[in-house]
Amino acid sequence: MRSERVLSHVQRGVSKVSKYIHRHQNNDKSAHNGDVQDTNLVPTYDAVVSTNPSNNWDFTIVFKRGQNLPRADLLSSDPFLEAYLGPPEDSDSLSFVTGVQWATLNPTWDATWELLNVTEGMMLQILIKDKNKMMLDTEL
Repeated sequence: MRSERVLSHVQRGVSKVSKYIHRHQNNDKSAHNGDVQDTNLVPTYDAVVSTNPSNNWDFTIVFKRGQNLPRADLLSSDPFLEAYLGPPEDSDSLSFVTGVQWATLNPTWDATWELLNVTEGMMLQILIKDKNKMMLDTEL
């Protein structure tokens, strides 16, 4: 199934360490900015080497774009992202939703999510969805 393949791709990307999320110690001005590569919704991060006795971090997550997403409608999709820090079903989880990019398989969101004081080890989950006007939104 396409949605399982895309979700699997996203999950593999979360475990890598590279250029989508820029990780830095709380209030650390030495963190650097990087540019997002042409990956298909693969969130990863650059860790700044420093000690952090509290194991809490600040994150800046930039959701740039998607490429070659599957069609969910007749000719295209209306993609958007939902991101959760913690399980989506947990009401205490933090969440972020991008805007919908109508009628495209190659969306550009350029959306930024700032997270402060995140405890080390929390799980980030990103869902790629298709917006539907008359029914429930579907995962791509």
